[in-house]
Amino acid sequence: MIVRMCKVSIIGPKQHVHATISAVHDLGAVHLEDAYNEAVKARPDGAPPLYSRMTLDRKSDILRRNLEATVTRLNQAISSLEHYEPERLNDLPDPGLVNQTISNDRLLITSNETLDDLSPRIDGLEVALRGLHRQLSQAQKYSSVLTTFSPLLRRYSPVTGYETIALLINRRYSDLLDDIEAELGSVTQGNVILTTAPVGSTTIAAVIIFKRIYSPEIHKLIWTDEIEEIRLPKTTAHSSYDDMSTEIQALILTLPDAIDAKEAELKQIGEAHGPALRRLRDTVQDRLEELHGISTLGQTDLTFVIKGWMPRHEISSARQTLDAQLGGQLILEEHPIESWELSSVPVSLHNSWLFKPFEALLPLFEMPRYGGIDPTPFLSLFFLFFFGFIVGDAGYGLLIALISSAIWYRYRGRPGIRAGAQILIMAGLTAVIFGLLYGEFFGPNRLVAEVLPVTIHRTSANMVIPLLVISLSIGVMHLILGLIMGIINSYRFGDKGRRLANAGDLLVITGLAVLGGWVLSGGSAPFVSESGWGILAVGVLVVAVSSGPTMFLMKLVDTIRNIASYTRLMALGLASAFLALVANEMAGMTDNVLYAALIAITIHSLNLVMSAFSPTLHSLRLNMLEFFSTFYEGGGRTFAPFHRLGDPSS
Repeated sequence: MIVRMCKVSIIGPKQHVHATISAVHDLGAVHLEDAYNEAVKARPDGAPPLYSRMTLDRKSDILRRNLEATVTRLNQAISSLEHYEPERLNDLPDPGLVNQTISNDRLLITSNETLDDLSPRIDGLEVALRGLHRQLSQAQKYSSVLTTFSPLLRRYSPVTGYETIALLINRRYSDLLDDIEAELGSVTQGNVILTTAPVGSTTIAAVIIFKRIYSPEIHKLIWTDEIEEIRLPKTTAHSSYDDMSTEIQALILTLPDAIDAKEAELKQIGEAHGPALRRLRDTVQDRLEELHGISTLGQTDLTFVIKGWMPRHEISSARQTLDAQLGGQLILEEHPIESWELSSVPVSLHNSWLFKPFEALLPLFEMPRYGGIDPTPFLSLFFLFFFGFIVGDAGYGLLIALISSAIWYRYRGRPGIRAGAQILIMAGLTAVIFGLLYGEFFGPNRLVAEVLPVTIHRTSANMVIPLLVISLSIGVMHLILGLIMGIINSYRFGDKGRRLANAGDLLVITGLAVLGGWVLSGGSAPFVSESGWGILAVGVLVVAVSSGPTMFLMKLVDTIRNIASYTRLMALGLASAFLALVANEMAGMTDNVLYAALIAITIHSLNLVMSAFSPTLHSLRLNMLEFFSTFYEGGGRTFAPFHRLGDPSS
């Protein structure tokens, strides 16, 4: 459900402003607004606002700059160590480096002392790693060039006074080689050898051998963005070909161990100091956010004003907490929400554990408007139902639930991933239930059908029409529910046009449903037929009035198309069931157990992937396009309370 919000003001003496903003931060329940802008909006007659905007004094502004610089340094260190930290940070004990009562000066000293100790070590290891990776890359490239041009290099490498350069050129710039060869001949008076050979499908390697006296001019000549010079390690620069090749191969073998050693040092630092650095960063960021929060306050000569939104059920406890912390020096007032403010009220959702993960899907669409209907419970139930109806296989559902459980456990510190995994766990279990109903366990299963009273054999030829009828019936009920909720929303927001349009669509769908039922029953009740046509006619008339004479035909087509969209429930489900059946039958056609297992595993794996993704996408589509379009009022602002990052309990 959408949490009921309350507009609040917190007023107190200016000498307590820092203590108050810290206490509000501790509450973690106030969505701050710009108090000065709110004061301007409250005086539509153009009169000056009752108070001015609060600004930071000189000391606080200096503190802000110091905190910003420290956050930047901490973020750089954390970024360098993020690949080397423990995988599950939330499982680690509190590093105990800081607490919420530490002074700003002590916090800055602690942070910068820690960084002064760690940053040079981290930077040195990163520089060393980049150098080692560069050396390894160069050695690997030169190794391929040495192999390609070994006869030529064996001939000239022992000759003193000569230098060898290896180049890599993209085939797109191969025309440069002719120009380079001409220039080289001019610079060296013909005392140069240039030979080329393809290395891979997109690269040409070139080797240039020349007298060392021409080295500066030649290096200057080949210095372009299109050409990559492979520089030999210094230890091999004047070696013979055989020695050069041996030393480069030795580098290729030993450099990975050196890289691993440096990465192990970074990992040791990350495991030892990564969580503490993050805790420091969060605490410094909290202090910085409090200073930024002060700029949203209003002020008079003696008082400050905080404006914002709070969940109504938290007002009483917040008032008691603030009174206890500030000794009764503050006034927390509630204000009625004006009609012009409804669109700006932030939205907070509160749902049970079953529906909670589905709240993460709403930002894919839009947050609901405050005062409207929270779609989360309906999205949850219908998504699970559609997913189970489509997949309908206990084997696939069990695997989806198990794999999703592993992902949920693996990504403990990633709320978004965990929410998605939790949704798929529930969806997989729903597919298990439908699989038992259909008698399917990795395809139609006789054992399941014998044990359970299976009533729907999806792969039977005579089940196509019944499944089609069931899918369309589900769609009709889904859309009727949405239209009823749309009428409720239109009353809440005073939208008469939307109310009339929804009523027309509701009558049209109801009329079509009555006529469809009459046809399926054999057409033996004339009263039902007349009622259906009458309801449909009234619905068409209402749609024509609400949408206008030029748009009502398109509106009717859209309504029928929305109903037809639910046939995908039947189509996708049958495709999955028949693919599982094909896997089993193809595996049974061979006497070789290994081949049979390979065929079954390959096709069932493909079907499992399709069963995880395709039903998810189409279940979301049916909910967020067809269903939401009937009632959903979006455009809500997400409730973003002013809360701490550095508090482990937040």
